[in-house]
Amino acid sequence: MEVEKQHLADLDDAYATGLVRVDGESCLLVGPETRGKPLKFNPPDWAEEEPILNELGGCMNVRSFSQIEDSFLAIEGFYPVFQSEGAGVVLVRKNSDGNWEKQRILDLPFVHRIEEVRVGEDSFLVASSLAAAKDSPEDWSESGATYVGKIPEVPSRGLEMEEVLSGIHKNHGLHVTEINGSRSILITGEEGIFSISVPNSPSGKWKTDKLVDHEVSDVFVADLDDDGEPEFVTIEPFHGDTLGLYKKEEGNWKRQSTYPLNFGHVVWAGELLGKPRVIAGSRDGEAELACLKVGEESLELKKDFVLDRGVGPAQISVLSRPDSEIVFSANNGADEVASYRTHK
Repeated sequence: MEVEKQHLADLDDAYATGLVRVDGESCLLVGPETRGKPLKFNPPDWAEEEPILNELGGCMNVRSFSQIEDSFLAIEGFYPVFQSEGAGVVLVRKNSDGNWEKQRILDLPFVHRIEEVRVGEDSFLVASSLAAAKDSPEDWSESGATYVGKIPEVPSRGLEMEEVLSGIHKNHGLHVTEINGSRSILITGEEGIFSISVPNSPSGKWKTDKLVDHEVSDVFVADLDDDGEPEFVTIEPFHGDTLGLYKKEEGNWKRQSTYPLNFGHVVWAGELLGKPRVIAGSRDGEAELACLKVGEESLELKKDFVLDRGVGPAQISVLSRPDSEIVFSANNGADEVASYRTHK
């Protein structure tokens, strides 16, 4: 498979990636995990970096925000290694002068993952904390939690957040998906994989359920065998050495196959180049970003082709174009932002 790599920019400790709508187009945002400036890249060539703020450090997540044009949500203040007591969520938007400004809308120590979820005409922020507190990087005694809160039309600091899931140690992964026709938020941690059902109305209840009962770091959902039912692809345990593929059988999620990782940090699954594929990334060892294929007669994971080695990817975003697929990667181990284009 021919993969065309493009080095987009140098960025020390590149970490968070997100595709956001700006001026009617999908643009790439990348933020650093240490102190630094986020960078914006524009289509169609993505070649020119555009700093948009003086600083957005400790950036664990970047997510598009539909409620306000030309805006996005981001985590700031989550610094390595787990120095994150001052972490929170900011709204970044383009003002009438064409300049970018940020507004702190939530203080939440150790906030590690966020998403916007629409319920009717309202936007809700979903935010997960990795832990409640830490005495040292090795201290995991205080569990994390997941919160939801309605974002008002004019956001201000101090959103009212409701705790909907608690008691999750190493509360690391968050993925919004659809299971059996219902929108769900999957949360992963030491206690397993949990689902939070998105209510049909803003006043509805956010119900929780436990799906898997062993430690999982991250999860992504896709229909990989084209049977109309979702499969789970996981990294486990916490930043672990195993990629797992799960299918629901007789009411339980059962592992079908595995693939080795080394400090697993990236997982994505879906259709790529017309076939179901999985992208997996490790930050140690060969620090590889690889594309895996799924067996046609079984759900066995096998390496298909390598996107890059020695780069230690932290996060990726995938963009499908009529003639190609583009994988954008924050290559933390190489202090770079890169794209990988594969042609259809």
